[in-house]
Amino acid sequence: MTVRFGIETYEQVRQEAADLMLAHEAEVYRGMIPIQPDDAQFDWMDKNGQLQVVAARDDGKLVGYHLTIIRPHLHYAVLAGFVDTVYMSPECRAGRTGMQMIQYAEDMLRRRGVQWTTIGVRLIKDFSPLLIRLGYTEAEKLYRKELK
Repeated sequence: MTVRFGIETYEQVRQEAADLMLAHEAEVYRGMIPIQPDDAQFDWMDKNGQLQVVAARDDGKLVGYHLTIIRPHLHYAVLAGFVDTVYMSPECRAGRTGMQMIQYAEDMLRRRGVQWTTIGVRLIKDFSPLLIRLGYTEAEKLYRKELK
């Protein structure tokens, strides 16, 4: 297995990501509101330079994705990357594949002038040790409450 990474459009990845998104939802978002991406908004951000989509492919098959929203930060004078979602299929997680995908995404963000990036980690599938190995530091805690 040789997983390769590349920048693709949201539309390219969306067309192939249905099975991966179902696996992602089942593994990480159990018991939450079902995932329903706003495809029109993601397409708009992509076409307007505000989205970076990294696709991970094994023999051409989509096995992972890393999406980052790119915006000037509202509180600091930096261009920031806010990781929206990251997922690698379980059969491709062995070794350094996940780490390599994140590093590839970071390299591509640097090329675009992004000065810092943030990424949230679900407690149900906490990959903080990997992020710490990559030089990330814990910056804040996020709390959620469903208002029904």
